[in-house]
Amino acid sequence: MFFYIMRLSNMVNEITLYEFNALTKKEKAEVLCEYAVFLLERPDPLFRIALYQVYNFYVEVKYDISKNAIAEFQLFTTTKLLAPYLHQIDISSLITN
Repeated sequence: MFFYIMRLSNMVNEITLYEFNALTKKEKAEVLCEYAVFLLERPDPLFRIALYQVYNFYVEVKYDISKNAIAEFQLFTTTKLLAPYLHQIDISSLITN
C-alpha cells in the first residue's frame, strides 16, 4: 500500500500520457479524482462519457451505466478529438456586437 501511494504521489507532479496509460484502472480513476479538471460530458445511449484534462493531455472516460463501472479510458493530445464536445461550449459572452 505504501509503495502504491508513493508511486501515485511521485507521478502526478508531471505525469505524462504514457505514464498515465501504464497505471491500473483504479490508479487512473484516482488520478482523475485528485488532479484532473472535469471539462464536459457528452450523451451516449449506453455510456456516460466524461472529458477531463490532465496536465497536457485529455482523458475521455466511458462509464458503463448498465454495469455501474468504468469501461474504458481514451487518452489523446490532439484537439481534433474534442469535436464531439464543441457544440456544448457557450461563447456568447465573448462575442461583442
